[in-house]
Amino acid sequence: MWKIALLSLLLVGCTNAYKMTSGLIGCSPNEVEIIDHDRGLAQGSWTAKCKGKTFYCSATAFDGGVHGDCKEAMK
Repeated sequence: MWKIALLSLLLVGCTNAYKMTSGLIGCSPNEVEIIDHDRGLAQGSWTAKCKGKTFYCSATAFDGGVHGDCKEAMK
């Protein structure tokens, strides 16, 4: 299901699509704050905050699928 959300992110660029990736960082969608985003033709990146932590996220569409990942910022 998260692949559909990430595909929406890449094609539509809607901030709510970023929040749907909340499962990648372990927060509910209403806890996620998107503070920065950049969208390209087949890729996107964004910074998310949740519960005092910062995450750097990205997604890329390739071979008919979407791969997304988030990493917690180092302190």
